[in-house]
Amino acid sequence: MTVKQLIETLSEMDLDLEVYVHGYEGGYNDVVLLEPIMVCKNYHTEWYYGKHEDITQTIKSAADLSAYQMTKGIVIQ
Repeated sequence: MTVKQLIETLSEMDLDLEVYVHGYEGGYNDVVLLEPIMVCKNYHTEWYYGKHEDITQTIKSAADLSAYQMTKGIVIQ
């Protein structure tokens, strides 16, 4: 999802709705942070990881990372 798509979706909703994120083991938490990051897309193949990874958390060399698409993103926490 892009910021544009997010804005379009949110613009159709009640402006007084509260926004939450999933809790660690269940339930929901308040959003406390919007954080810009650089993402290495489709980095993980294991089902228990998210597909993408913050480039600062990758363990591969710069040469190995050249096979991946890099993009700017936002994490909502």
